[in-house]
Amino acid sequence: MISKNGFFKIVFALIMPIFASGCANIVSQSTPTEFYRLIDATDQQLALKAMSFSDDIQIGVGPITIPGYADRPQIVSSGSGGRLMVDDFNHWAEPVQENIERIMVSNISSLLSEKQVFHYPANFHPAPSSIQVAVEIREMIRDESGAVFLSASWNVKRMLDNKLLVRNAVKYKSSQSASGFSEYTLALSALFGKLSSDIMQSVHSVSN
Repeated sequence: MISKNGFFKIVFALIMPIFASGCANIVSQSTPTEFYRLIDATDQQLALKAMSFSDDIQIGVGPITIPGYADRPQIVSSGSGGRLMVDDFNHWAEPVQENIERIMVSNISSLLSEKQVFHYPANFHPAPSSIQVAVEIREMIRDESGAVFLSASWNVKRMLDNKLLVRNAVKYKSSQSASGFSEYTLALSALFGKLSSDIMQSVHSVSN
C-alpha cells in the first residue's frame, strides 16, 4: 500500500516533466530570436581627407581575426569585473567574422574602387604590386552603460616580398550609447567605417 507521502512523490514525478515542457514552450513562443548584421558605413562615416591613389594599386583585405568571445552566433555584452553576458535571443545573422570581412572590403572599395579591392586570400593570383592589409580585431563589445568599443591593429605588407610597410593600432568608443541591439549594430558598423578610413590613411602613407 502506497503511503500518502509516496503518492504525492509519484504524482510530482509525473507532473514535473509536463510542467517543464509547458514552460519551455511558453518561453520559446513568447521570446523569438532576433537576428542582426553589420552594415556598410555611410559616406559621412567614411569621411576621409582628400588623397589620391594610383589606378594600379590593388589591395587585398585579410585575413581578419576577431576575439574568441565574439566568435559565436549569440551577441555578447560586457559587465563589471570582466563578466560577459551571452544573449540567447539576439544573434548575428551569419558568422560575424565573415560579416566583418565583407563590410571592410565594401568600405575600402568605397574609398578606392571595387575593381582595386579584393578579399585575401584570393581565388586568383594577385599582381606583384598588390598590397595586403591584415587586421586583428582586439575588442568589439558594448558595456552595461551602452557604450560601444572597437579596438584593432593592422599590418600593411607588399605581396611581392611580404615586406612589412606599416603597422598601426586604434581604439574607438561610440559617441552615443546604444540602448538596444539595433543601436549596437549601427554604432559598431559606424566604428568599422572609421577603421576602414584609418587603414586607408596608412595605405596612402606607403603607396605614394
